[in-house]
Amino acid sequence: MLINISNSKIYIKNEEKKIYLENKDIERTFTKEIVKVFKEKKIKKCFIINGPGSFTGLRTCSLSLNTINLLQNYEIDFFTISKIDLYKIFFNKGLLPKEIFIFIGQRKKCWKYNLENDKYEYFFIEDIGEKEKMNYDENFTMDIDIKNYSINFILNNIGTKIEINNFSKEKIIKANYMIKANTN
Repeated sequence: MLINISNSKIYIKNEEKKIYLENKDIERTFTKEIVKVFKEKKIKKCFIINGPGSFTGLRTCSLSLNTINLLQNYEIDFFTISKIDLYKIFFNKGLLPKEIFIFIGQRKKCWKYNLENDKYEYFFIEDIGEKEKMNYDENFTMDIDIKNYSINFILNNIGTKIEINNFSKEKIIKANYMIKANTN
């Protein structure tokens, strides 16, 4: 199963279905939906794209998944990776340009991120030009095909094999905020 808890819509994908949940209602919807998914099928491996993103989304999803794993005696292996580390892999394989725009959980701002030198600047989402919109990660389509421990990530309809050792194997997920909370 793949869960992307880092975008404005939380994405859950297993072999049978794809579920998109709006981040604005995530406290009410995620736990209900993810419990249904785990009741339908015994899941032993869960791949999670974890941060940066909405503080509420990251916190709610992490807590729900950790609770499910606790109730299942920690039988689930979580394999986590940040969006940035995942995008660097895509960049190194020639599937993404060196500069992209990354959703960070704010309504008005994103990061304009240089994957080559690992630097970013805040950027107003409304200032992303028409040509650049295809490089905003909210517009990426992502999928996963898991067979044995082989992962095929599909980004914008182009597949690439990613080794499992790029992921951190965990029994408990810690929300990977990667930015400080907006306290204004």
